[in-house]
Parts: sequence; structure tokens; C-alpha cells
Amino acid sequence: MLFLAAGSAAAPGSESVVLAFVPAREGLFVEGAGAPNAIPGEGEVLVVGRFDDVRFAVKNINRVTVVAPDGRKVPLDVGRTFAEFNKIVSVHLCFRVARKEVLPGTEPFELRWGPDVKAENRKVKSIVLDPARREQYREFRWGRRRTDTSADEQVTTLTVIADSYADYYFLWYLVPMALIFVLLTVRKIRARDSADRPAA
Repeated sequence: MLFLAAGSAAAPGSESVVLAFVPAREGLFVEGAGAPNAIPGEGEVLVVGRFDDVRFAVKNINRVTVVAPDGRKVPLDVGRTFAEFNKIVSVHLCFRVARKEVLPGTEPFELRWGPDVKAENRKVKSIVLDPARREQYREFRWGRRRTDTSADEQVTTLTVIADSYADYYFLWYLVPMALIFVLLTVRKIRARDSADRPAA
């Protein structure tokens, strides 16, 4: 999908993507265990999703934030995280916004991260949604901002790519370990067979 959106660029020392909100998938309502703890209030919509853009890497959860169209920082609840080389590269998060801010035609929200970003986010054990309030939930998608500046105006183009299998990409890191384990097992079995075989 292609969106046209105007907005300010990220501050120096930070990176950003523009968010698009879509109806929450049914699978999100069966994730997590225990009583729902991510509940939107009256007149609110709760936006949830996992952010793992290839450029994303932060030292802690307070180096990522969501910026509303009016410039305010939206508080985040951060659930599961995944780290590589002592940096967080994937976060499961949610945040609350007014329903009127996600109506068609409204300006997009922006997710920013980097060493210059300072936020006060809350870490939670897990994010559990309330199936009884399905209409009050949205899932976010993101796209990169490409800017083409002419003499009089600036046009920003946003490409949004939805990938329903993003949660499973980290499993590819296990493939080399699995291959080594298989090879060692085969070698051990062959060695045992050779030892058990009578000499000619």
C-alpha cells in the first residue's frame, strides 16, 4: 500500500518510521496468559504490535517513543523484547490514543528511536488484550519515509509492508546450531557402530 503523508523528519541522532493502523488480527487476542492488562479507556483506541525494523537497535526501552501528529510523546507499555549484541532489536509494545486520532484522513503517528530519544516507557511482563473490546484495538504497520524536495514543496512517500511471519524470523538463528547438533549425533552413532562391529 502507498500512503502520502506530511510530517517532520526525525531529530538528529534518531531514526523514525511513520505508522499506519489496521484492525487487530484475531491471533493477537490469544497471545499472552492471565487477565487482560492492555485495556483501552472510554473514547480510546489501543494500538499494539511488534516493531523489528532492520535498522532498529536501542540500548534500553526508553530510547524508543511514539510521537503524535501534534508533537506530544505517547507513553508506551513494552512487553517482550529480543536483544542481539547487547542491544534491543525487537519490541512488543502498545499505546493508547484518542479514537478521533485514528479516523481516516488524520495525520499519521511516528515511531522514533535512537540515542537522542528520551522517553519514560513502562516495562510489563506481557501484553494481554481484552477480546470483549475488539473494536477498540488496532495493530500498527510501518513504512520508511522517502523525501523528494523541490524548490517550493516537500513531498513524503510512505511504503507500508505487512509481514505476518515477522515473529518467526529469529528462528533462522537456530538453524546452524541444529545442523551442528545433527552432524555430531550422526558422528557419534557411526563411532558406536564401528566399536560394536567385530573385527575381521
